[in-house]
Amino acid sequence: MKKLILFIGLVALTNCSTAPVEKKLSSDALDEQLKQKAKSMNVSVHGVLETELKSSQCQPAVGKLKAKWNWVEAVNAANLCFKAHDLETVENLASELAVHDTSTPWGPYFFARVALERNQLDRALWMAELSLRRAPDFGVTHYLKGQILWARKEFKEATLSFEKSVTYDTGIGPAHLILGQLYLRDQDYDKAAPQFESALKLLPDNTVALNGQAEVGLHLNVPEKSLAAFVRLSEIDSTDGQYLSRIGALYEGALNNPERALNAYQRLHDLIKAGKIKKNIDPDNDSKIKELQAGLNKARSIASDDSKTAPSKGGGH
Repeated sequence: MKKLILFIGLVALTNCSTAPVEKKLSSDALDEQLKQKAKSMNVSVHGVLETELKSSQCQPAVGKLKAKWNWVEAVNAANLCFKAHDLETVENLASELAVHDTSTPWGPYFFARVALERNQLDRALWMAELSLRRAPDFGVTHYLKGQILWARKEFKEATLSFEKSVTYDTGIGPAHLILGQLYLRDQDYDKAAPQFESALKLLPDNTVALNGQAEVGLHLNVPEKSLAAFVRLSEIDSTDGQYLSRIGALYEGALNNPERALNAYQRLHDLIKAGKIKKNIDPDNDSKIKELQAGLNKARSIASDDSKTAPSKGGGH
């Protein structure tokens, strides 16, 4: 990392000698230029916490920076190294980010993430606040502050930070997910619903979001939403019997479709018999099948009798 610091210093000196126009900028103008650069970079690191990069790429990403310093690459490298739990390298990168552009938020942002990981909550909050002062309209910094406040058991303040994070950046899936769970816990289903919807756009197979959407749909009398969520959950974990049970219950109740309810219960029965369902097996599933079969047979019998006794067309006097 010392070599990286030395290299960056040389690059900085070279830039100074080849870009005399920047020397003419006043300190206020330069500060504003850096802030605008930070804002433009927010688009590039949009949803930085959501990147699916592999942690094994940490050191190769750092190596790239030795050849050429790049803001986005540095942020991604820090994120990769954080995932690899290489906190020392993250701190080194945070130092470089802090020194390279002093008005931008990413240096203190990564210092705060490392401090939170080490449970140094006072330092983490201080760094997060510094990051926010530099970029008050960056969603990821508000999300990080919310995480720190939650760890400090300051739950009300944490919720406010999570709410700010999705106001400024709709691409932070975990923030939507947390808010959906909090609103669901508080039985504020109208506020929970859009949060789970947003979370699922970003994290389509997240089981917590799908379960949340299913529960909210039931409470808001939108059974189709619940059904779609339970169907997807049954596909994600085909060993869990609760989802087919709940699909059957929805068809039997809110959707008033006993035939489809019977199909769901029968499919569950077949999967249990085949040994494919490993957990959450409803002991009453077979009795539900018998009850529905009896009800459907009775309804068909009545319908058949009615058709026989109904007068034929044109048969009246």
